[in-house]
Amino acid sequence: MKTSYIIYTNNSEDKIIEYIEKFKKLWSDDDDELIVIDDLSEDQTVPIIVGTIGLFFKDEEHFKFYINKPKKGKTKSIQMARKLATNKHKVIIGG
Repeated sequence: MKTSYIIYTNNSEDKIIEYIEKFKKLWSDDDDELIVIDDLSEDQTVPIIVGTIGLFFKDEEHFKFYINKPKKGKTKSIQMARKLATNKHKVIIGG
């Protein structure tokens, strides 16, 4: 089943590794994708995402990373991610 996984972050440096690990356990198909939406985090969330995801994905086809500008809030960010998702099935992880 082709699935788009969505992670919303906002100052989530203490949880982002956990969210990414959950995604890795759910990953089952080369057609799956991960969409991370960061809502202008002011901590180390973004560097952690870049460092961790960069080691897992070999291409940009399966991974999309967006940083809101301006801040949108959780609901609008997830709505945006759903529109960006290319797969029919969508799963939200953490956030």
